[in-house]
Amino acid sequence: MYFAFHSNRCTHYFILEVLNERPVSIFLTGFIAAFFILFAAINGFMIGKIGKGKTQIKIHRIAALLSGIFIILHIASVLIGVTTYQNQARSIVVENIDVTHIPDGVYIGEYSVTYVSARVEVTVQSGGITNIEITEHRPGDKHGLPAEAIARAIREQQRIDVDTVSGATNSSKVIQAAVINALQGAVN
Repeated sequence: MYFAFHSNRCTHYFILEVLNERPVSIFLTGFIAAFFILFAAINGFMIGKIGKGKTQIKIHRIAALLSGIFIILHIASVLIGVTTYQNQARSIVVENIDVTHIPDGVYIGEYSVTYVSARVEVTVQSGGITNIEITEHRPGDKHGLPAEAIARAIREQQRIDVDTVSGATNSSKVIQAAVINALQGAVN
């Protein structure tokens, strides 16, 4: 989900990376929980200032209950998202592809799981991988950035099933899968 903000002079694009990295249910449940927490707090403040009417207390209790329910739903959404991500990353199978029969050229491949995605350009020349450029990698932060070293390892060893980068295993596997997709696209 990308958002663009326009001005009169020129167009400015702000990519809200957080929205691209998390399931919408996490944001939705978090926003609703925050709303009810704020509503319950304001209502509680009003009870203290105005008085303790039965209706005000009932509204306050309902808002507090809904806050708790949406906090629990938010935590559940996060846990489901993380579990889904781990299962998707665990299911990536990295196999070698015989590059010697692939025509010279630059091939583009992509792969994505819940929290990680990669887009690569793989250059094949004279039956070997001569370059792998990672054109897009999410998240490209301190957790995923070390995995980009796997591109060099694949090029140097001329095979895709190289060891993953410690501490960035899932990002490494996603980059490997993107390379596989690029080369399979060349074969097909």
